[in-house]
Amino acid sequence: MSARLEQNMFCGQCGTPVSQGFRFCTSCGAPVSSPKQDSERNESEIYSPQSQLNTRHDTSQQSIEFEILDTTLDEIKMISESRKQNSANSRRALLFSIPTSITISIFAFLQFLYSDMKEYNQGGTWFWDMINFEVFKTWFYPYNDEFYATNSQYIFWTPGVFFLLGGFFIAYLVLYYYFGYRAQSLGKGGILKANSLISSFEESVQRHQNYPRRGEFNLLKSEFEAATKAAGIFGAIVGITIALFAILAIFASKDDGKRY
Repeated sequence: MSARLEQNMFCGQCGTPVSQGFRFCTSCGAPVSSPKQDSERNESEIYSPQSQLNTRHDTSQQSIEFEILDTTLDEIKMISESRKQNSANSRRALLFSIPTSITISIFAFLQFLYSDMKEYNQGGTWFWDMINFEVFKTWFYPYNDEFYATNSQYIFWTPGVFFLLGGFFIAYLVLYYYFGYRAQSLGKGGILKANSLISSFEESVQRHQNYPRRGEFNLLKSEFEAATKAAGIFGAIVGITIALFAILAIFASKDDGKRY
């Protein structure tokens, strides 16, 4: 009896037990399907050609969208690497510009003395007598000289400062562009372009929570956020400095009877 009950099924319409082999319920007449038939029907629906086509379409569409995201993220990563390379080039150029500008200043000082020697002293002994640290300091700051201290109206410029600063900036620019040219990083580390790509990428990646490179993107995003803040602070400092120099220049150009 128990073995027979185990083989019974139940009508899905009224719940009446129905023996195996019956295709209709003996109580309400509703058609009855076996568990095996239900399983076969579900499997046929899952593995139907249309279902498989839809699955392949969804997978293919997601793969295409992931490839687009990968391309954008690789471009952001390339900009990040170029920016880091440009920063390294800037440090190297700064390091080499300091001794270069000092060398230019010394060479210009010797050339200045040699020109004076040819003009005032053809013998050449005066040239070697004038090569000392005190004269070199006067070339940078003429006010410490006895003559210029009492005749400041003859001081029009300080050649040493001109050659030192001018040589530094020229050497820095030349070396920076030289290093950037060799590293092929010039013009490829723009923060504005990176921020634009990051903004569009972030909007696209919100639709794909399972994108596998989200962690890498978050690191790059935080890096460029820090770089943007640093650039803003540096720009503010430069702007304030230029404004202060402009104000000083305006006030210095006014003759109020107190300047001579």
